[in-house]
Amino acid sequence: MNPLNGRMRVMGIEGTSEGAEATFVPLRPPNVGTQWEIIWVIGRQNDGAVSHGWYWYDPEHPVGALLYVAVGALDTPLPLGALGSELPNVSTNNWWATYDHYPSYYFQASAAGKKGTVLAIVIERVGVG
Repeated sequence: MNPLNGRMRVMGIEGTSEGAEATFVPLRPPNVGTQWEIIWVIGRQNDGAVSHGWYWYDPEHPVGALLYVAVGALDTPLPLGALGSELPNVSTNNWWATYDHYPSYYFQASAAGKKGTVLAIVIERVGVG
C-alpha cells in the first residue's frame, strides 16, 4: 500500500514494572480494524544491565514467542529486528502490527518503578479487515 493511504504517527509507549519481574511494553494498535506498518522502532529501559528483548504475539502464540534477548545497559536502544543494540535491523521488510498480531518490547526489571519505553514511527491505517 502507498504510505499516502495512511497517516504517519510518531509515538512513545511506556510501561512501568510492578516489581522484580518481566515488564512488557506492547506495540499494539488500540482496537480491531487498525493496522500499523512499523517503519522504525526501538525499545529501551532505565534499569541498567538487565535482559531485554522482543516478543511476538498472535493467536498461534498467545503467551508470546521470544524473538531474541540481549543484555542491555541503561537506556541502550534495542531495535526490533536487530540481534543487539549495535546491530542494524536484519529484517528485510517492515513489520506490521494489528490488534491481535503485534510485537512487544520487554525487560527483566530489578525492582518496582523501572520504566521501559517503545519509540516508534508507524503508518496507521484504520478500517482494515
